[in-house]
Amino acid sequence: MTQAIRRGGRTTRIKNPTAPKVLATLRPADMARDGLEDDAMIRGVQYEGTPFVALAAESVELEGCTFDSSRFTGTRLIRSQFSDCRFNACDFAEVGAQEASSVAGPARPHH
Repeated sequence: MTQAIRRGGRTTRIKNPTAPKVLATLRPADMARDGLEDDAMIRGVQYEGTPFVALAAESVELEGCTFDSSRFTGTRLIRSQFSDCRFNACDFAEVGAQEASSVAGPARPHH
């Protein structure tokens, strides 16, 4: 499904975001092995209330993870990717991202 947005007299069509394809069973995060470190590849992890504060990480790949009430304040991510991840009530204040992407998973606003 697409929607039309008018800007400056032009109409642009954009795709609506699709829900992330998160695994039915996630394992709770174990920060000894599931931290955002350089070259980490993490799949199917549930982060709850996790503080990723003022971290710097490069080439992190996360797939099918959920983040509930997690804080990313001041974190810097370089060449990192979040695929099919879900974010609920997370804090992204002052996050820096270079060559980073989020694929197929919309962020839900903090309430």
